Amino acid sequence: MEQFKQMVDLFLERVFTYFDTSYVYHDGVSETAIRETLVKRHPRESFLLVSKFPTFQTPAEDKVEAILGEQLDKCGVEYFDY
Repeated sequence: MEQFKQMVDLFLERVFTYFDTSYVYHDGVSETAIRETLVKRHPRESFLLVSKFPTFQTPAEDKVEAILGEQLDKCGVEYFDY
């Protein structure tokens, strides 16, 4: 996690701002890792955050909103930029 923090910081220092994660990346811990290394440590307006919805799982329509809410919670944000 410390190395990931360093990578995030260097990425932002070099004026890159686009971070892409997914519900399923790295056995489902990618969104939590981005919360710890980026969201908790940098102002929300300083980066763009994207997380992909797991459409391959073809969730029932009534589950879509709950999954999106879970993604937002795991990332520690109120919205995704894309």
